[in-house]
Amino acid sequence: IFKRYGIHTDEETISTELVDFLAETENSIEKLPFVYQRLFRSQPLDDTSFFESRTKEISELCGAYNNWMKSRFAPSIVIGEKGSGLTTLLHFAIDEIGSSKEVVRISLDERILVPADIATFLSGQLGKKFRTLDDVVAFLNDGEKRIVVIENLQRLFLRKVGGFDCLIELLQLITITSRNVFWMAGCTLYAWNYLEKTMKLSEHFGYVIKLEDFDSEQIVSVINKRHQVSGYNVVFEPSSLNMNSKRIKNLDDKSKQALLRKQYFDDLNKIAYSNISLALLYWLRSTRTVSGSTISISGLRDIDFSFLKSYGQDKLFGLTQL
Repeated sequence: IFKRYGIHTDEETISTELVDFLAETENSIEKLPFVYQRLFRSQPLDDTSFFESRTKEISELCGAYNNWMKSRFAPSIVIGEKGSGLTTLLHFAIDEIGSSKEVVRISLDERILVPADIATFLSGQLGKKFRTLDDVVAFLNDGEKRIVVIENLQRLFLRKVGGFDCLIELLQLITITSRNVFWMAGCTLYAWNYLEKTMKLSEHFGYVIKLEDFDSEQIVSVINKRHQVSGYNVVFEPSSLNMNSKRIKNLDDKSKQALLRKQYFDDLNKIAYSNISLALLYWLRSTRTVSGSTISISGLRDIDFSFLKSYGQDKLFGLTQL
């Protein structure tokens, strides 16, 4: 009662629970056949075999490109959680556009925090040496029309006074060259929310496209497409919470599997919440045994996340940054 009303709180320490949780996850994945691990690893897709279509978002990008071809202001930015398939979407959007123009793919894999370093970075990406951003502007405006895709826009700023200088420089570059370059940018959702509140980032783009949430059936499809290729059978095991459920005990095997499967994917969508990388990770985390050609999947309700509630905001923020 004291703890509930804030009169007394336990001292916060980094317990072993987090380490145990991560170790159990790693052990679950290592038990799986290597081919199966590869099928479920989180990485951008190169072909449509495993792609869960995002028709609306790709259609909006194609519309933006068509308007750019009519000399309209059309720099576009796509926003989504890290792991939501943003890189894959941009890749297939380029294919859908089907332009004959040169496409330059730029990924900000490391932070750039000094404005002068942007010209140096773009020298390597565009294959020409630039001393200043004015040189970059001249190159982009005087040359052939091209498409430039730049990902991880969030790596151009820090949350501090003066921490937006690099981002502002790039936004100016995008605006000045927008007639000759079709810009497609990618940014993580939480960085976008922060930048929108602090500097109205949306005002620098003609099109702002947010990745919509997947529904449960789409998450099922993401898992099934990969699992079917593996050739393994799957058996869903009851969680410890429903082991004694009369409802489950009274069902035949087929009906029991159908119920456990539905329960599993309902729980998965609540946890992953349309994040494909998380969905794939938790599927691997759920594997209990591999016997012959059958993989057993345990219920997600057996995974205990309650230890996270004992961490303060500073520690959770630190984990997020890591």
